[in-house]
Amino acid sequence: MTNYDDLLSNTPYGGQNGQPSKEEYAAKKKAERQEVFALADNTALGIAGNGGRFQQYLDVQSRFGRYSAVNTLLILAQKPESTKLGSFEHWREKGGPVKPGQTGISIVEPQEYTKEDGTTGIGYNVKKVFDISQVDTRKMKSAPPPSYGDRQLLKALINSAPVKIIGVDDIIQGVIHEKA
Repeated sequence: MTNYDDLLSNTPYGGQNGQPSKEEYAAKKKAERQEVFALADNTALGIAGNGGRFQQYLDVQSRFGRYSAVNTLLILAQKPESTKLGSFEHWREKGGPVKPGQTGISIVEPQEYTKEDGTTGIGYNVKKVFDISQVDTRKMKSAPPPSYGDRQLLKALINSAPVKIIGVDDIIQGVIHEKA
């Protein structure tokens, strides 16, 4: 073979420079989403009639309360012992690189987009996240814990109390007289 350029330009995809074409990329992403949603569906079916497995789901949900039910199911299916998740970039920014050979946890991330008719739609992309147990934490930057004074703590307690707190002058036989 005398023309080596032909070897180098031959791509497994229809795109240029070894990149998939737009259609191939879209098909690959669609298959990836379908696979992740199928995993969530199968996990949901698995916990539906199993009290112990449902308890595991609730345990995961308690650690990741801001995550959707689908993402909680995905975490349960892939790494139920997870405690703190972040993307590859998140951990790198914190100074803790992901350990070599670690497999990410696939979750779905909503993305807004504008449709051809001008309305807003929401699509879902698969995102890989890693648990802190998969990260080399020896060099991680850790923020010092916040320090609050007694006045700040008391103010927070009063402002977020589940009942109204009022000042009183005297308590006479169980009757409260409000302070003027």
